[in-house]
Amino acid sequence: MLIRADLEGRIVEVNEAARALLGTEGGPAVRTSIRDLLAAADALSVAALCEAGPGTHGPKLVNVLDAAGSPVTLRAMIEVGAGLVLAGVRAVEAESRLGDELMHLNNELAAATRESARKGRELERTLGELRRTQALLVHKEKMASLGLTTAGVAHEINNPLAFVSRTPRPSCGTSRASSPS
Repeated sequence: MLIRADLEGRIVEVNEAARALLGTEGGPAVRTSIRDLLAAADALSVAALCEAGPGTHGPKLVNVLDAAGSPVTLRAMIEVGAGLVLAGVRAVEAESRLGDELMHLNNELAAATRESARKGRELERTLGELRRTQALLVHKEKMASLGLTTAGVAHEINNPLAFVSRTPRPSCGTSRASSPS
């Protein structure tokens, strides 16, 4: 596909492949400006190349609007000199490769999202286990402290009782000295 325009961007010449793509076979080009032929972002990019001055730029992927206004991606060389020459071929393989790459990246993103969700659930489960373990440890510490306190209180009660139970008791009412011998 070959499109030639003057420095103002007016289309001067279009080959048969370009006419077929643009839907102007057997007649003049309907669009008279290169800006009308390119997608908005690509029109700005080509205008910037024209302002940069003479030279060959590319290969670049450029979106040309077909007769229905749908973008068709071309792998193109752009020559800026006394005018503008855009020469390119349909980048079907590039579109297919980019689509495959996009699908591959999308699948990787979906897998990473699933893995992240799985790890999030695992972290929530582990956090729940840690909270239950912490509550159990606090309960055990309370019970151990209660046991020590209870043992101390029992010891304090048992010491006086043991002392009292070991001392001899006086007998009531009888004396050994008054009995005959």
